Amino acid sequence: MSHSLLQRAIACIQTGRNPLPEGVRDYILEVLERRHHKPRRTTTKFRAALNPVPALKKELDRLFSIFIRTRDSDENGMGRCCTCGHPGHWKTMDCGHFMPRQDLNTRWDEKNCALQCGSCNGFRGGEQLKFAEYIDARYGAGTADLLRAKARVKKRFDRHALSLMIRVYNGKIGAPDGAQRPEGVSPEGPTP
Repeated sequence: MSHSLLQRAIACIQTGRNPLPEGVRDYILEVLERRHHKPRRTTTKFRAALNPVPALKKELDRLFSIFIRTRDSDENGMGRCCTCGHPGHWKTMDCGHFMPRQDLNTRWDEKNCALQCGSCNGFRGGEQLKFAEYIDARYGAGTADLLRAKARVKKRFDRHALSLMIRVYNGKIGAPDGAQRPEGVSPEGPTP
């Protein structure tokens, strides 16, 4: 029975005009009964309780950025840009990525990231050539090429993997699980 025909039949039942044959009337009432008593899905409540993947990525980005910026700073919180050498406090500097953040396989790779000033990271597009030289000098020749190859491999992270990495970086920056590190407190020397 089409939707418009069903609506006309319901109108006939409600107004009492144009009485319908008993079989049709019973069928329409049965359809209406089934529509109003559909069981609700229980999975909707379960999914609402889970953190969405974008929110987990955002939290992991925040924690990873704090870790990289404090890792590349001294005990006073001062560090130098890896590409131009500009000095600055870790709170005013950026977590620069050699391979772009859109490549998830290297997005949270500690060798792919370093302390960078806002000028190099933003206005100068990351200074990728100088960044590659810095990475090769710090981690050994050919590391930049390995990161380029790793970035080409597509990877997706599920909730579980992101949650585990959040716990790891919470521990590395000295914040208990789910808590933010107090403002102005640097970690007690995270090791690279």
